[in-house]
Amino acid sequence: MNRQIDPIWEALTAAFGEVRTPSERGRRNRAVRELKEAKATPEEIEIAVSFCRRNFTSYTEMAVCNWLSRALHEHQATGSQRETFIRLLRKEGK
Repeated sequence: MNRQIDPIWEALTAAFGEVRTPSERGRRNRAVRELKEAKATPEEIEIAVSFCRRNFTSYTEMAVCNWLSRALHEHQATGSQRETFIRLLRKEGK
């Protein structure tokens, strides 16, 4: 029996490692469920994990769920600021 690969589960496994206990499996399943409801992509999960790493010394999969929107907003704002900076540099170079 081949199980289909779940990209959300795999993204969390890449960030947190394999689950080993029933409690870990339950927490991971809950996080996967919430992230799927939010229609999060593996790339967005990576952004949220990076946000958690920068802002917290310790965090779980549920922190990724709790901070997903904030992390994506901050990431988008940073990208917009970078684009504005590049445009300004190009203007000055002309």
